[in-house]
Amino acid sequence: MAFHDVRFPLDIALGARGGPERLTDIVTLSSGAEERNSRWANSRHRYNAGYGVKSLADMQAVLAFFEERRGRFHSFLWRDGLDFSSNGGNGTPTPLDQTIGTGDGTKTTFQLVSLGATSRVVLTDAGTLYRGIVQTAQAYAPGLDPEAPIASLAQLVENAIPAGTGVEAILDHFEQHGADDLAVVDKDGRVIGILTEKYVNRRYIEESEKAQHELFGD
Repeated sequence: MAFHDVRFPLDIALGARGGPERLTDIVTLSSGAEERNSRWANSRHRYNAGYGVKSLADMQAVLAFFEERRGRFHSFLWRDGLDFSSNGGNGTPTPLDQTIGTGDGTKTTFQLVSLGATSRVVLTDAGTLYRGIVQTAQAYAPGLDPEAPIASLAQLVENAIPAGTGVEAILDHFEQHGADDLAVVDKDGRVIGILTEKYVNRRYIEESEKAQHELFGD
């Protein structure tokens, strides 16, 4: 696949309907309470261009565009009428709309980074041993020394969860350290996964409800 720097026909896109979507799991417990889990870090946008097709010529243009992209194989540009400018969503773009880096008088190239890609990163050393968790937003905080070692941003360096730890003990870990995420390590200290407090709580409630149902029935 590849990215085609071609925009979907604008006159048809302006008549499309759609917008952002989220993927959320909702678990209804036997008590009637609900637990929710958001599976996407950011929203995805979906549009139905069929509403913008008003003539046979429009239909032929869409079909030609579809074939040139080989269906869904190649990505392309789409104009979102509510979000197509860096200046407030619909204003005229200017060089000062958003900060993408701090210049030093000579540097002219900056890496663009989406802060919504992930909320945290687990650090390991050369031997793959756990060395803490870094929050993504903290790594791009204004005023941060770009030469500072990433280890200086690490949190919970001594607070990983050993594999095989019971659920109640894990919940105690979260409460004790006030953390939303904790790494799971094997007996040698190597990272084998990460747990979120929300997920552990949800699983604990589900298993408790299941055990209660098996013991007492409906």
